[in-house]
Amino acid sequence: MLWGMQLALLVSMSCLLKQFQILILISLLPFMGHAQGAGRCELVFGSSGAVESEIQNFLDDTLKGFEKLRGENGLVTDTVWIQAKGAHEFQIQTLNPDTSPTNIAVDLLIQAELLSGSHKTSANAVLAGKNISKVLSVLENVSFHQDTGLFFTRYSTDSQSRVKDASVSSIDNLHLAIALWTVKENFPKSELGIRAGRLFDRMNFSVYYEASSGLIGGNLKYEDGHWKREAYNFANLGSEARSLYGAGWALGLFRGQKNEVGFVKKSLSSLKAEIYKSPEGRILKLWDGSAFQLFFPKIFISEELYSPEFNSFYKSAGHYMVAEGQRRGLNVPAAHSAVRAALAENSHQPTYKDKAGNKKLVSSDNKDLIDIKLRKNWDSTFSPYALMMAATSNPKELMPLFSEMKNFKSGEDLFYRPEMGWMEALEVKGHGKGQVVPAQISLNQGMIALSLFQMQAPDGLSLSGRSMYKNKKVRNRLEEFYKMADEKLVQAH
Repeated sequence: MLWGMQLALLVSMSCLLKQFQILILISLLPFMGHAQGAGRCELVFGSSGAVESEIQNFLDDTLKGFEKLRGENGLVTDTVWIQAKGAHEFQIQTLNPDTSPTNIAVDLLIQAELLSGSHKTSANAVLAGKNISKVLSVLENVSFHQDTGLFFTRYSTDSQSRVKDASVSSIDNLHLAIALWTVKENFPKSELGIRAGRLFDRMNFSVYYEASSGLIGGNLKYEDGHWKREAYNFANLGSEARSLYGAGWALGLFRGQKNEVGFVKKSLSSLKAEIYKSPEGRILKLWDGSAFQLFFPKIFISEELYSPEFNSFYKSAGHYMVAEGQRRGLNVPAAHSAVRAALAENSHQPTYKDKAGNKKLVSSDNKDLIDIKLRKNWDSTFSPYALMMAATSNPKELMPLFSEMKNFKSGEDLFYRPEMGWMEALEVKGHGKGQVVPAQISLNQGMIALSLFQMQAPDGLSLSGRSMYKNKKVRNRLEEFYKMADEKLVQAH
């Protein structure tokens, strides 16, 4: 395609002009001289001014929309519906006013990005500081699981900040732990950093660890007067929950366990890994085939710094999305992930679809793919946030596609809306084919924002990932974990 040739030429020219900038970055960040993918001449260095401007516009609109999702207590609500009221007007209807620790984590990471680095301006810093302070105030005062210091699965976003689901999710809390640690690490002497540190320091994940297998469980529930660990474990590397094993160990969150290498070896020996050999390269099979299960750890941890295997998976997945979309005759890439999706018979009350990934990438252990009713949901919706996360590894290939898609619409429902950003999904097959799903999940919008931040960063890293790498103790542990993980992945079929 013509735009591909133009971008390639611009990349070559711009990389030469930016070498001195890379050298400066290397001097400031010692890991950039040898880390996987660091110092790259990717989209920011190699794009045209128009593309860079488009990325900034996407980020600006996404952040403006994200702020509109805040509830009374300052936490972001889970899901809203964008009701068109004409060509340019719209009304926001809240579908799910509650929130989760992962939603809160993404919000904190966005605000921390705005409070530091190249995005720091007086206006950004003031708003971000206020937002972080509000979020920390809620976390300091809400009910939590006393034995572990962890947070419950759902809270209201009204002024009372009530517990709406009193179970305790390990992966939700892991995401929040990373965010709190990142605030603590980047603002260590400020009030915000000290407050975040206190919340982080009380978090203990040891209750989830199963010593016999080395696996980590997913949930705690209160039953018959006792807190019980549910029986299921996260036993597949093709899940966002692999962050529990790598980052959880690196950050010392299993406080009742000996944080030795043996801890990791035992876990990795029990974790399953399967590979799909696509025409575009090897890709890790995922529990539901959903993009978030591959890319969340990239955004939170920057796995590509430690793992050539995951770095390759990321790039192959982006190429696969584009090529598979072409093979299937779609007008968009085959970028599929868990979403809210509209139903033709009740289009104004979209339902959540977790079975929404690529069929070819689904783990052999997931028998839901055999269920005819569930199977029809798989790969039926295009997810902007899925493609945006993939674009962090393939920006030159993928970002120009967003410019082509931003004018899509169905009736008065716009796929991309100024002041709000990208809508949740586009139906690509079935009776709803071509229909925009004008909903927004705050988590998915947050991942779009964090992906755009990452693509704008000179080192191509997220703030949380960069912070982990700068911390020698955390970096050494992550290097050890991913070295062993890669050895397993190289042998996987």
